[in-house]
Amino acid sequence: MPETKANECVPASYSGAPDAASIQSIKLQVPRIIPSPPNTEAEKMLAGQLYNCMDLALVNARVFAKTCLQRMNTQDLTDVDTRAQALMDLLGTKETGVWIEPPFYCDYGSNIHMGEATYVNVNCTFLDGAPIRIGKRCFFGPKVSIYTNTHPIDPYERALGDYSKPVTIGDDCWVGGSAIILPGITIGEGSTIGAGSVVTKDVAPYTIVAGNPARKIKDVPRIDSDKPIPSRFIMY
Repeated sequence: MPETKANECVPASYSGAPDAASIQSIKLQVPRIIPSPPNTEAEKMLAGQLYNCMDLALVNARVFAKTCLQRMNTQDLTDVDTRAQALMDLLGTKETGVWIEPPFYCDYGSNIHMGEATYVNVNCTFLDGAPIRIGKRCFFGPKVSIYTNTHPIDPYERALGDYSKPVTIGDDCWVGGSAIILPGITIGEGSTIGAGSVVTKDVAPYTIVAGNPARKIKDVPRIDSDKPIPSRFIMY
């Protein structure tokens, strides 16, 4: 999948609920990926180390994401171009044909990478402290949750910070409504996740899993590599 886009600079400060002027400033300045010298909280987050989510740069990045989400979630549904632009501003990588139904929720957006012709239904939540990489032609039912953020078990360590672990979903996967995918999970291509499942372990390619915790139900016939898979989505 394509690499993420180039960065911009981070605002010098942020305090409290921003007014309209400061929102505009944040929208223009917060990066797609936070440029970080070694050992910043942003770098720790992306490296899977213990980090402080209330670090100033991370707070600013989340505020920027919320402004993009507000545009996308509240825009007139007939204004397709404005919604598509908000999505471009939000996501780290968006290939052609990606369609997300509002409302949609995430932390940063810049760590979400979606392959072409991927469809996300209403009320999905992708918490992207670590990268969420989604392949081509994937389908997500309503209220699907993908969590990369997690916390230490030890209460003292938990008070110090959080961890984030990446989630990867291969091409041609279908995730049923209200399914939950936990941090660090890889779902192989061509797989189906049953509605309401909680995915706690990696899923092999071309399998159906369901339940809490999700368990293998059966295999899925593999796709003929010589037969192209069509897309029924408009190419935005």
